[in-house]
Amino acid sequence: THEDPAVYQAQAGYLAGIPRLGIPGLRFADGPPGVLTRHPSQAETATMGVAATFSTKAAEDNGLVIGREARALGIDVALQPFVNIDRDLEFNRGYNTFGEDPFLSGQMAIGEVKGIQSQHVMAQIKHFVGYDSEGTSTWIDPQTLHEVYVAPFEAAIRNADVSSVMCSYNQLNGTFACGNDSTLTKILRDEIGFKGFVTSDWGAGHAVNFINAGLDMEMAG
Repeated sequence: THEDPAVYQAQAGYLAGIPRLGIPGLRFADGPPGVLTRHPSQAETATMGVAATFSTKAAEDNGLVIGREARALGIDVALQPFVNIDRDLEFNRGYNTFGEDPFLSGQMAIGEVKGIQSQHVMAQIKHFVGYDSEGTSTWIDPQTLHEVYVAPFEAAIRNADVSSVMCSYNQLNGTFACGNDSTLTKILRDEIGFKGFVTSDWGAGHAVNFINAGLDMEMAG
């Protein structure tokens, strides 16, 4: 849905509200780090730089600034933290991650989510799951999936009550991540107990039946 050009901020996405029910629209702004719109905003420390402090307080402070900037700009959902694992040196988004350690990534995510959401802005943790390389098809065994790739998401869900999750572009074990019942329903909802909403990455929805697998909101490419 396109936002009124008079107020559009060139943010990542927009979901129109329902005025007759008093439901406002939602603006989604990309990151990390910071809040990316056409308006100037503060440039936060690079994501890996925050992780290098090994300080959950620094992560929370960083999230607080992101949330405050988002709130000031009228952004409702901050599309961060980015908790995929930096295990492929050729992954061109590796710099957006907290590094290669799932425990550290989870602890940083907890702090950042708490900081963002303390400013009455929703955080959206991404990208669920296995989006850790330039490969379009990822194969991960169940133990590694849980202990390495899902672990940071689980930490933020259980310990910071993150509002939303973004599912990823890749196929996981032969099934697109945004239409993968085994991860979006069985792991995310049933095992971890996630109560928020799942948004597709932009263009990562490929079929209407993805909603049956656990996708709540499709963002166009």
